[in-house]
Amino acid sequence: MEKMAYAQINDLIGKGYKSLDDYDSKVACDCWLAAWNEALKLMDSEGIAGIDELEGLYDWEQYLSNWVQDLDTELHNAGLDDLEYFRKRIHYCEEMLKAYPEKKADTLLIENTRQSIAESYYELGYTDRCDNLFEELMKSDPQWGWGWIGWSACYWRDRHCKNIEKGQSILERGLAVGEVRDRDDLLDYASELYTETKQTDKAAKVDAELRELKSKQQAMVPKLAGRNQPVHVVKTGRNEPCPCGSGKKYKKCCGR
Repeated sequence: MEKMAYAQINDLIGKGYKSLDDYDSKVACDCWLAAWNEALKLMDSEGIAGIDELEGLYDWEQYLSNWVQDLDTELHNAGLDDLEYFRKRIHYCEEMLKAYPEKKADTLLIENTRQSIAESYYELGYTDRCDNLFEELMKSDPQWGWGWIGWSACYWRDRHCKNIEKGQSILERGLAVGEVRDRDDLLDYASELYTETKQTDKAAKVDAELRELKSKQQAMVPKLAGRNQPVHVVKTGRNEPCPCGSGKKYKKCCGR
């Protein structure tokens, strides 16, 4: 029975990726949610503790650890056209947190899944719920730079009604945190916001700090590598393929 379930799940996952080749996020999501439901049944019936364990039991055509993140991404993309998929995204992410034991899961995966829930509530118009969830997230890990960016982006990148003031205040809260991770990305987003809103003095200030930070980072590379030759650092776009070779977009891989 478990081999039949594995074959069905594997087939549905493959059909979902084929739908993405045809730029149909909704069909991909429908296939993948069906696969996810079957995976949950299989894990429950066989006492399998999480996606990593399930991945190790069978010869999958896709890495399940990547697939579950791709499903999250495509539920967001489908939700931009049909809000029902944001509701499905919340349900899926809540199931993910239960099915992926936190003690065994990557902390970043857990944080990103919780962030996806908060962002989806925002898209559905439940801004108070979104803010409460982000407050909890940032209280537990205030140095998580991309958490501040994600929360801020809900407001100042809103497709329908931007709230620049709130988005800016959230970014600035993040920048005020000592030793915040991915500070260069926070500065980059702040620069974009300040430039867009013509706050030239603030934009110049964060740009100067960003240049200084990048210069220090580049200076550290040859020391860490034990070399003295110049190192050229190329910035990867958020929507470009990740240079690590995972096949995922940079923003969903090493750029998080």
